[in-house]
Amino acid sequence: MGAWLRRYGRSIYATRGGPFKPGSWGASTHSGNSLYLHVFQWPGEDLVLPPIHTTIVSTRVLTGGNARVKQTAGSVVVTLPKKDRREIDTLIEIKLDGPAGDIPPVSVSSRSKTG
Repeated sequence: MGAWLRRYGRSIYATRGGPFKPGSWGASTHSGNSLYLHVFQWPGEDLVLPPIHTTIVSTRVLTGGNARVKQTAGSVVVTLPKKDRREIDTLIEIKLDGPAGDIPPVSVSSRSKTG
């Protein structure tokens, strides 16, 4: 656990919860313009999140791999190849064009998109 926190602690320390409320899929935290997705269980091929009013400017999979994130007026869809998903916590950092703390908390539906 100590090694994990040294490597990924920025997604936990000095952050706040949300804006995506915890669920069976995982949880989110944020700090400044960074939003962290802790995905514990992928609900399907994609993780479909509710829309956010802030523009996504970049995405990085901190635990390794390359995610594709598509932002529309109706959703944010995160796609990550199965080989890049971690058994316990796949950690994705999303950089926004404004403060993540300005996004109101929202629940994530259990629906998934299969392709």
